[in-house]
Amino acid sequence: MLLLYSVYTIIEVYLYCQPSKISMSFANKINNITNQITKSLFKAVPSNDVYKKTNLLQQYIANFTNLIVLAVKSKDNETIRDSVYRLGHNIWNLMLSQLKEVDFKEKKLQIYNEIYNDFKGFGRDIPISEIKDIILIVDRRMDSLVGETNTAFNTAEDQVTQVYKDVFETAFSSKEFFACDCIITSLHEKARNQRTVVNRILIILADLFDIVISYKHNGYSQLYCEKIVSTIESIYIDNAFKENPLTDMEAYYTLIKKTIFHKEPSLLKLVMKSLHNILESQETNTFELKESIYKNLLYAGMYCLEIKSMKCCATLVRYLVTEKFDLKELNCSFVKINFLVTKKTVELENDVFFNLLESFHQSKQDENIFNITKEKRYLLLKFYLVFYSYFKLQLHISIDRIASEYHELSVDGQLQGKIPFYNIRTVLLDLESHSKNWNELFIDQCETFFVQTAKELVAESDLEQLESDIFYSSSTYLKALKPST
Repeated sequence: MLLLYSVYTIIEVYLYCQPSKISMSFANKINNITNQITKSLFKAVPSNDVYKKTNLLQQYIANFTNLIVLAVKSKDNETIRDSVYRLGHNIWNLMLSQLKEVDFKEKKLQIYNEIYNDFKGFGRDIPISEIKDIILIVDRRMDSLVGETNTAFNTAEDQVTQVYKDVFETAFSSKEFFACDCIITSLHEKARNQRTVVNRILIILADLFDIVISYKHNGYSQLYCEKIVSTIESIYIDNAFKENPLTDMEAYYTLIKKTIFHKEPSLLKLVMKSLHNILESQETNTFELKESIYKNLLYAGMYCLEIKSMKCCATLVRYLVTEKFDLKELNCSFVKINFLVTKKTVELENDVFFNLLESFHQSKQDENIFNITKEKRYLLLKFYLVFYSYFKLQLHISIDRIASEYHELSVDGQLQGKIPFYNIRTVLLDLESHSKNWNELFIDQCETFFVQTAKELVAESDLEQLESDIFYSSSTYLKALKPST
């Protein structure tokens, strides 16, 4: 054991002494072994050989990660800069180009010719039925080849991108911010220069945001959250002018979820402001993108309530209502989501049509970052009641904060007078248990506006039951629903 420790110490000292040379050495080794793995996909080599090479690749990448971590700990800024540059430009560029620039069409033709010649070697014309067999054989081989290549590509990309996160966390946790800046800058430059990895870079940046928000480094956490959000926004704006602009906003949804999870309302506001900039950008403001964004903002509100991140919920509601978001689209999105998660809200003549929508909704559930299911429709009603009540409050106390085109906004006809009283009653009692929190948002008028909205939502057929229940209730919210005599 002592001998192993001594050997490790010698290696560590050596790494400190000549980090740049070793950095370049590991970069070359990673590129070379990746090239060998890629070529082996086109040869009949033993699977054990590919397995050994893949393990060797993982070892080289691990050693490269250790090198940068050592450079961070030793405050060797030159090695940090060089290593991060090599990670993005030498290793990632060459590795991914080798794995992605595989000419499958050429390979398919090559396999086809090989099999065709084998068949033709019998010295006879090949009938149509056997040509079909050849095509099937080629297709099966190509499917296998594509699968192996995609697996290799995903594995390589996962390993390389993990280096960014490991090194960034080491640097940020020890307040070595030079390395943090290098990583953010490198990722931004790579997003500008290589469109094919932009989505992966956005995922990495969202992960870095999660690292920053997890550490409490006073103003540094705020500063680096701002840097990361600004970088993400810049990447979206940059790509808005390209042939195929980004339409996947999952990076933003991840940021929103992280701020809610960590109960950071000020950072939630920061992310919302950046998202709003994207939403207002004419280049990215397509109908599909708007619809997706507004639905996910409602999902975020439901998530706030689910984990009881009440200040974030208040921040989200305030920002949505007063910062020039499209309130009609928000109102419409609530109806669409509610339509999908509960059949009781809208009567449908065609059950088959509903079932199709239901199955489509379920197929998308696993993809939704907030994991909204039918069982959480109660949270949707609760969030909508808060949202619409706050909208009514703003109309009452500061109408100039609401754009004129929304002054006549009302509860959608598909919801107005359609919600069973027991659902409304449960929501009101739940809101009452957190009245102190809500009164901060509603300037001590939450009871009044919650009740007004509840009256618009409650089913007309339940009015008699409502009055009876109120008469015997000790709840101040429910008593406020009692009709005046």
